[in-house]
Amino acid sequence: MAQSNPEKIKEIIEEFFQKMGFGVEVEIRIPQDLTIPIDIKTFEPQVLIGKNGETLTEIQRLLKIILKKNCSREELLHRFGYK
Repeated sequence: MAQSNPEKIKEIIEEFFQKMGFGVEVEIRIPQDLTIPIDIKTFEPQVLIGKNGETLTEIQRLLKIILKKNCSREELLHRFGYK
């Protein structure tokens, strides 16, 4: 059976942070408009946020690129009710 989109997205994000050396807990929430909200919990949030949120902004940019590369637009949106 094929992996569902939220599971695949969660796996990609967890692998990303694991490779960075961070233990995180990832939760995929119900989409809002064309955004898929993702909650990430860690013991060191200040490190991931960085000065003025710059690190967090770059992490978001990198994850967007990685998800777009590994999941088609249809695959990302279909599971969340978008056609």
